[in-house]
Amino acid sequence: MTTDNNILQFKVTDKWAETLFKLKLILNRLSSRNANTPDKPTAEVTSRALEAAVVALRKFDWTPELAEEVRGLLAALSDACSKNETLRVYFHRVRAELESLEMNMPQAKPVTIMSTESLDVQILHFKKLVQKVQKLPRREKSKCAMEAIELMQHVMAMDHSRTHRTEVRRAAKAVKYWFCAVPFRIELGDVYESFTNKFAGYCKSLKGSKYEGDVDGMLRVLDTRRRKFKTPAKTKRKQDQLKAIIADVEQWQADTFSSSQMASAITRFSSVATYQVKEWDPLADSNSRLCVDKLIRCIHLMPQRSHRDKYLKTLNKWKKSIDTYQ
Repeated sequence: MTTDNNILQFKVTDKWAETLFKLKLILNRLSSRNANTPDKPTAEVTSRALEAAVVALRKFDWTPELAEEVRGLLAALSDACSKNETLRVYFHRVRAELESLEMNMPQAKPVTIMSTESLDVQILHFKKLVQKVQKLPRREKSKCAMEAIELMQHVMAMDHSRTHRTEVRRAAKAVKYWFCAVPFRIELGDVYESFTNKFAGYCKSLKGSKYEGDVDGMLRVLDTRRRKFKTPAKTKRKQDQLKAIIADVEQWQADTFSSSQMASAITRFSSVATYQVKEWDPLADSNSRLCVDKLIRCIHLMPQRSHRDKYLKTLNKWKKSIDTYQ
């Protein structure tokens, strides 16, 4: 995206650097999951987002900052693929495209300088997210807290010299408080467990019983919250219904499904999407986004425009609601 307007160029590349960093956080989350239970819907959506990003990035005038984010993204992608066979399948093609893209980028800054700059910026961003979580209504805290937790996980992974141990310990206390105060959700529990494990690894090289005490306290909170929480049978049925809709739609091709089947699938999805319980928000579930995307693609295959318009109107409404969680 070449432009003579240097200010516009800076704003565009800076926005892309932020986007690539968020994709890197998603990859870190995927790689932290149990290899036997990969998050396939998120992997599929992320793969498509990465492919679209590569297409756009080929048109950019490179800056060292943007190039560094691409390298970091490739490193996170390689790490995720090395830990999980399923992720290797999803990301094989886009990984090769990113490697090809990297060959044409400017040389990286010295690692020590770049890492210090990057960590300082990320810690500042974490502090802003802490303030944001404090101001949000209780029900809305979870999404912002998860973003902050994943950000600090990245800081711990990059802080090899443990220069930022004081900030990391303060962050761990904030995360522990959130896990006690924020309404429990399955996704938050997974992210909290990942953070606790990485915090324990981070503290291994640090002397002092205070760090051991911090880790033990976080593990106790995790165990207590998880033992108290059990997915209600009705919620589990709704989650299974969502997966069943996706499975049905994946079997559809042009001329192999009827208008009544589409109407039924949308009705079933609406039933799931309007289900409200404190431990699970259907619209925040990555399966909901995947389901809507697949339904929309099938709708475009329908020959009758009146049917297409009617169904798209309903699904676009749901898509707009889902987008507020991204």
